[in-house]
Amino acid sequence: MRTVVLKTLLSKERTAPLKLTIPESWGGAPCSKLIKAWSKRKQCSGELYLASNDGTPIPEDWPWEAAVELYGSTLRVGERRDADDDDPAKRRDDDAATNARAASLLRRGAFDEADRAFRRVLEGGAAALGDASGAAGDAATVASEGLDATTACAADVATARRELLRADGTDDGAEVTRRLERALAAARVAKQTAPESAEIKKLEAAALCRLKRWPEAATALGGDEVDAPKGAVPNTIDRRDALDLLKALCYGGDAARAARVASAWAARFARSRDWCASQARRFGSVAELKDKGDAAFRAGDARAAERWYAAALDEDPEHPALHYNAAACLEKLGRPLDAARCCASALRCRPDYAAARLRRPRAQIGR
Repeated sequence: MRTVVLKTLLSKERTAPLKLTIPESWGGAPCSKLIKAWSKRKQCSGELYLASNDGTPIPEDWPWEAAVELYGSTLRVGERRDADDDDPAKRRDDDAATNARAASLLRRGAFDEADRAFRRVLEGGAAALGDASGAAGDAATVASEGLDATTACAADVATARRELLRADGTDDGAEVTRRLERALAAARVAKQTAPESAEIKKLEAAALCRLKRWPEAATALGGDEVDAPKGAVPNTIDRRDALDLLKALCYGGDAARAARVASAWAARFARSRDWCASQARRFGSVAELKDKGDAAFRAGDARAAERWYAAALDEDPEHPALHYNAAACLEKLGRPLDAARCCASALRCRPDYAAARLRRPRAQIGR
């Protein structure tokens, strides 16, 4: 349960704050329930509205969770004045504030809330009430364009979800690739409109992982905390999707981060603790062995470097960079056929590995 504090909007009024402990049954409830609770406790008779601390009105039909997430757990309650409602300038200011709030919600991927906010300007804003000024018309235009962008972005997200699911439902490799490419394209289009959406980031990374485009997947995940994909059973994670994310971090160039993320997951998901801990140990070992191989190769000891890379591949045989680095060592050691085979392995693990594609024929020529 969460706590919300309601205060009067006018600081000169000495009405005591109201501290509400929100029950679980209020999940998804509109902000109007907060207003009703205030009205009942404070015995108010006027028309009330909810606002942020800076006075920005909050639509009554918003879920209270969305208001708290956007404006914090302390909100304000104001009383509507007829004179204010009849003031065209105030209505235009309200429209501008609502459009700005809706745009912020859209960037975060809160499509339902953004849709409601844009519609409020279109259906109840200054222009809808007969204001013919340029400012009112501009606000209505912004709201209309925002509503169109919200609808299109939500459709792209739905497409990305659908294509990822359909890719799981077929064994045809070419069809799987087509589905994943469509999911990736839809997620990237949606990302242009909602760059702060956590869900879109996950969809893009999931498609890239399934396509084995590991560095791009690591970039899509960014430097923020990586959320574990939750399993069907409480306190578990989805092992396939979780392993893909760890591979993206590792194969994208940071095996140590993959180990840290797996350790953090082990602490959070009790029923998947052992699996997460084993992945943390494995990726930590890969990071250590690869670092030793890199150091040996830089020192000119290709034979020692190849041994370190081979040991790392025993821990993770799907690491494309380890296969490629081993190929570089074998080429220096005069074993071009083995080097070519390592390049082929690197390409199996990462089909877009351009460096391995270029090194492979060069190694074969050196026979």
